[in-house]
Amino acid sequence: MVHIIRDVIKISSVLVVFMYGVAAELCPNSCTCSDGNIDCGSQQLTEVPRHLPANTTLFNLSNNAITVLLDNQFAGMLELQSLYLDNNELEHIEATSFLGLSNLVTLHLQHNRIHYILSSFFIGTPSLRELNIQGNLLRNLPPLTFLSNASVDLTVNPWTCDCHMTDYKEWLETIPESTKTSFDLSCQNPTRLSGQSLDHVDSRSLVCPAPPVFSDKFNLIVVVEGENAEIECGLDGGHIDEIIWILPDKSLMVDGTYRDNVLLLNHGRTLVIVRAEQQLNGVYVCIAQNGTQQRTFVHGVNVTSDNDDTSGGSRVVIKEVCRSHETSSYIGVFLGGFLLAVAFAACAYPIFRYCRSRVRKTLEFRDSSNRPPYVCENNGVNLQDFHAGEQGI
Repeated sequence: MVHIIRDVIKISSVLVVFMYGVAAELCPNSCTCSDGNIDCGSQQLTEVPRHLPANTTLFNLSNNAITVLLDNQFAGMLELQSLYLDNNELEHIEATSFLGLSNLVTLHLQHNRIHYILSSFFIGTPSLRELNIQGNLLRNLPPLTFLSNASVDLTVNPWTCDCHMTDYKEWLETIPESTKTSFDLSCQNPTRLSGQSLDHVDSRSLVCPAPPVFSDKFNLIVVVEGENAEIECGLDGGHIDEIIWILPDKSLMVDGTYRDNVLLLNHGRTLVIVRAEQQLNGVYVCIAQNGTQQRTFVHGVNVTSDNDDTSGGSRVVIKEVCRSHETSSYIGVFLGGFLLAVAFAACAYPIFRYCRSRVRKTLEFRDSSNRPPYVCENNGVNLQDFHAGEQGI
């Protein structure tokens, strides 16, 4: 009986492996496959098909609705040479999405919604010679060390030439002039540098503005060290064109970007601090832009090592500590003016009394010395003689 069970298990395992291998070689639904080419263009796909033929050399995913590329998204496609992902809705790409594509030569990512490019994207693509990322939402770039021998199209992006472009600028100055044209870009922001080539911009001009010092709301957030914290931008819903976060080190974050221990969720409305550390203390500013209207929210984060939890659990305590800046400004002006008036009155009143007494004595003296003599009809007293005697004359 035991031998029969073992034989059944072996046969089942062989069938599973066989069926998996057959499935891996099947052409995805709604796609066309021939001679190592897979064409899935314009099929309204929302994700990349899985279990693709290993001998694929060209994979076309253009004109779909794909938003995310997962870890090892193209694992096993060792012979892939051309990958077309243009005209999708790509917003998020994992650091290892292209890992293993050692023979990839052409990569098209133009006309998506990509906010960021990491150098680690291209560690596993040593053969890449053509990269097109035009028409995205890129504001800054890291040094593209792994692409030094590639032709790159960076046009039609809202490049912001500020402090976040310093490393890229320094790397740009180290590459040969023959390839520099491919990596140069035209600044769009700030206005003073608009239209200028980054290669011709003085490095000292790549500065970041100081964070705003006013806000609609101010929240104080206290979190125990090692715990997670969620910071809401403070919006009540509705359409928002763009949300920008300014971190304590003055670096910027937008939807789709992340830093060590910090990431954004809910289209940038929620900032998450993962495993809070002391160096994450500081001010976090959220700027929400909708057309010409802009709202700013400031959050103070205090990471404490105190494990005492007064809120009934390991939770983040959020407390609103002040009112809207408009109301606060009016109250501040009123109180400031009132206190200034009180202080002025307290200082001026003794001086006023002293001056009034001196003036009164002077007038009395002048009045007594210049008064013409006259005689009181009732008692015949000469008042001039009386006053002269009173003054000791």
